[in-house]
Amino acid sequence: MTGAHAWLLVILSEGCRSEESRATGVSCKNYYWNATLGVRKERLGRIGIVRRARKQVVEHVYGASLLARLRRHGLRLTAQRRVIAEALEGAHVHLTADEVFERAVGRLPEISRATVYNTLNQLHALGEVREITIDAGPRRYDPNVERPHQHLICDRCGTVRDVVPLGDISLPADQRYGFAISDIQVTFRGLCPACARPSR
Repeated sequence: MTGAHAWLLVILSEGCRSEESRATGVSCKNYYWNATLGVRKERLGRIGIVRRARKQVVEHVYGASLLARLRRHGLRLTAQRRVIAEALEGAHVHLTADEVFERAVGRLPEISRATVYNTLNQLHALGEVREITIDAGPRRYDPNVERPHQHLICDRCGTVRDVVPLGDISLPADQRYGFAISDIQVTFRGLCPACARPSR
């Protein structure tokens, strides 16, 4: 029995036997519903704290949320833009356009695939998502643009993780061949724990 359930039983027991209950005619059923509501509020409060903590951790590591960054641009947050931005929220997000569409349509069934594609192109043009291509696969969209990072990819299942290598990644002057370096993309490859586990 959880602490919340024990607390509920105490309230029910004491409330039904109390002088106030007999004097006011408050039934045990009313005590039950009031107590149940208290338990539910307590649980929802704890869930809210956990969700806020997770959001703070993600923002500390990955920067401001995509929605917050779109507000900085002064973009009108239509229902379509909002659900697409929400689909891209979180850590280690590297979704294809079709995967973004699948997430978005679960929140907004009337959204079209063309709207998702056009919005992703707009977000990329604004510099708020990064396009990455793994081998010959479809383009993926990475919303983690505020923190410099590279990628770690599983050769078997294709899982992608954002990683921050130690030290400075740069080319010495004699290895630049006159190029003006605009971006650095380093990919680490291997097997994730699930794929590296021996099969039985």
